[in-house]
Parts: sequence; C-alpha cells; structure tokens
Amino acid sequence: MEFLKDVYHVFYEYGVSSSYLILESSQATKVKNYQVEMIARNKVENILPLDIRFNNESTSLYYNITSQLQLSQLLKRRKISMDELIKILWSIGKTLIGSKEFLLNENNFVLNEDYIFINPANLQVSLVYLPVDMEGDILQEYKDFILRMILDIADIDEGACDNYLHKILMSVKSETFNIKNFTNMLEHMTAMKSGPCTENESITEPDQYIYVQEDDRGFGNGSGNEGSKGKNDNSKNDKDKNCEDKRRNTKLIVFMAIIAIQVAAIVIVFINKYVVLPSENNSWNTYFGVALVIGAVNFVLLRRIWVSGSEKQVNIPSPKAEPDKNSFKEEKYWNEIENMDMKIDLEKQRGLDMEKVKLNHNDTVLLSSNENHPFLKGANKDNNELIFISKGDFLIGRLKGYVDHVISNEAIGKIHAQIICLENQYYIKDLNSVNGTYINNVRIESNKEYKIFNGDRITLANEDYIFINPTLFEAG
Repeated sequence: MEFLKDVYHVFYEYGVSSSYLILESSQATKVKNYQVEMIARNKVENILPLDIRFNNESTSLYYNITSQLQLSQLLKRRKISMDELIKILWSIGKTLIGSKEFLLNENNFVLNEDYIFINPANLQVSLVYLPVDMEGDILQEYKDFILRMILDIADIDEGACDNYLHKILMSVKSETFNIKNFTNMLEHMTAMKSGPCTENESITEPDQYIYVQEDDRGFGNGSGNEGSKGKNDNSKNDKDKNCEDKRRNTKLIVFMAIIAIQVAAIVIVFINKYVVLPSENNSWNTYFGVALVIGAVNFVLLRRIWVSGSEKQVNIPSPKAEPDKNSFKEEKYWNEIENMDMKIDLEKQRGLDMEKVKLNHNDTVLLSSNENHPFLKGANKDNNELIFISKGDFLIGRLKGYVDHVISNEAIGKIHAQIICLENQYYIKDLNSVNGTYINNVRIESNKEYKIFNGDRITLANEDYIFINPTLFEAG
C-alpha cells in the first residue's frame, strides 16, 4: 500500500508483555478520535486493538500484535486448505461490510498481506485500521488482494472441489463483483463443504441465490431477497412436510378401504342369505370362504400401512481410504525431535556419520555426516533438549503443525521465534511473543533479525539454550 509507505514510518516495538506494530507520521495527520474510541470500547472483532501516542510533532499509531503472525509469513510457511482460504477471505469481507456499524470507513483498512495478522491457533484474521482521512477504492484493493493471494502468494490445497477456486476467481473478475455478494458466496461454499464433495459438484452463482442492490463502493445495501441458504432450508422443510402429508394420506385411504371392504362383505352375506337364496340352507363353506378373502385383503392392506410408516432412508457411508502410513515428510520428523530419549554431547554430535536417531513412533531419521546442522542445546538445569536447525527458515513454538520444533511449555509462544540462515550466517527473530526472546540476556525487538554467533545464549521465554554450529568448530 503506497499510502502507508509514503506517510508512515513502520517499525515494531515490545512492551512488558506485548508486541506492537507502530505507524509513525511526522506529517500533520488529523486522527479521528471517535473511531479510535469505537474500536477500543466495542472490541471490534477482526480489527487490531489501537492506541494513539503523540510525541512533539509526530503521531504514532500502536497496534497490539502479541501472539499474531503476519499473513505473508503464514502463507510462506505452509500450504493452506480450501476451507482455510475461504475462512480468511470471508472474515475480511465480513469485517469490511460490518465496519459501517461502528462508524468506520471501509477505505481505511490496509489490505496487504504484510499488515494482515493471523492468530495461528484458529486462523482468526485481524486487520489494521487507519483512523484518518483517506481516499481509496476498497473494492479494487480487495479484488487485487484476492488475486494476489491466490495467484502469487498462497500454496492452496484445492482438495476434491477444484471448482471452488475457479468460482472465486471468476467472481472476482466479474464486472458485477461486489463485496456483499462475494462474502455471501463464500458463506454458501462453507455450507456446501460441510457435506460430501465431489469433483463435479456445482456451486451456485452469487447472483442466483442472493440479490442485493449495490452502492457506488460495491457494498450491498442489505435489501433484496433472502439468500440461497434460507431458500434451501425452506425448500428442504417443505419437501419433508409434503412427504409426511402424502404418507398420512396414504394411511387414511387404506384404512377407509378396509372399512369399505368389511361393509361390502356384510352386505353380500346379507343379500346371499335373505334375498338371493332365502329358502335354501346356508352354506358355512360359503361364509368361511368369504371370511378368508376378507382376511387376506385386510392383511395386505394393513401390511402396506405398517411398511410405509416404518420406512427410513439409510445413507451408507462410502469407504474411506486408509492414510498412507509411509508418506512421512522430513519436516514432521523434526517436529518430534524433542521426544528423543537419548543424550548426545557435543563431541558425539560432531561425529554422527549416518547414525540412526530413534524416535517415539519407532521410525528413524538418518542424519548424514555432511549435514552437520547447527543446533540449540538446552542450558537449563533439567533441560538436555537438542533443537536441530535443519532448514534455512526454522520456526520454534508450542503450536504443533505450524512450527518445525515444538516446545511444550505454556510460557513459549504459539509461534515464538524464527531462525534464518542467510549466506551461511544465522539470525534469530522474535515473532511477537508475549515473554520475548533474548540473546545473552538482552531482549530483542520483535520482527527484527539479529545475528547469532557460536556459543550465544538464546533464551525463549524461560527456556535457555546455547547456539552451537559444528561447522565453525571444523573450520577452526
């Protein structure tokens, strides 16, 4: 966003227990205090908490990003599912639409992946809002953001419903695109994906299930017919009701038929006895035969009633494919290194030479002698943990599935810190953790890379480690 770079100096800072994104402007910026109050008092969902500080001639906007992760970082780190993509886009669209309720201007949101923050635990989106006078085209910015995210940034696992992604792109490129319709389409997709999904499944076009009048910024004004979700629910309820009515009517007709047959049989016997053959001896065989016929007919009709009332549709679940137990990735091995039940001192680590390291799941990881990964060695009294820096972009935290190494300590952030290798030099960066990251007992600023050297003490919250790079020993 060019406006952000031109007007504000962007940097990060940490407090006692919080991390902040700071936008500082030396220009005469008129802040809309009532908007700041609205955000603070209402704790608006999906908008970063905001505070204003004045210093001489500068104005600083402080955004609390503690335990949050930049969307760009998340997308670089891992593949996201179609459900996750829909959830992120839907959350942003819902926030833009709902901003009017809090007297906010939708054009003041920063739709850039570096300034959109994600809670890695639940993928809740938090946007940066600028409480100043701004001009912009939020509709075009939202469209550009969606296209950039899908085509350039994100690695998306489309799954079986590959037409969902196509449908999103077609909607964004449509000349009739508006945020209200698009958000409703995403909500409809979420409802569709709650059921079975097939490759040939079709998604209803937005303008086929919701009709809203657009304003000049691409927002629906809230008027129009109900969405397809309501229509589908009503249609389903009507269908169920009609089926029940038909079943009830069928039972009534059969019951009336039984009564009619009984009456007809009595009339036939009466006529046979007193009108047609009044002088002859009544034949018990005739009466018995009539009774048998009536009984058989009644049995058939009663059975029909019983079967129709007890019929239920049974859905037979399709067999699920067994997961490939051998399709482990190297990344997942490193996530479980902390479970190793062995102690390796420095000299032994330098001479690994294709040694097999046994893990708790009885699989093995082969470490070749030419890798010689740097590692963090636990320095606490009861901590002999080894964290091998096995890749050039390495995340440490307690949120399994999102980091390369899990530390089971509540003081550690979900995604606490990142270790980066650039030109054979190693750097560490704190990722907005609450309890901070320290180098040789000095706390470092969040989102800023600091070079680390062999033998440095690295502290993650209350866990101490020594950084060791075996290649430096060999070079010396």
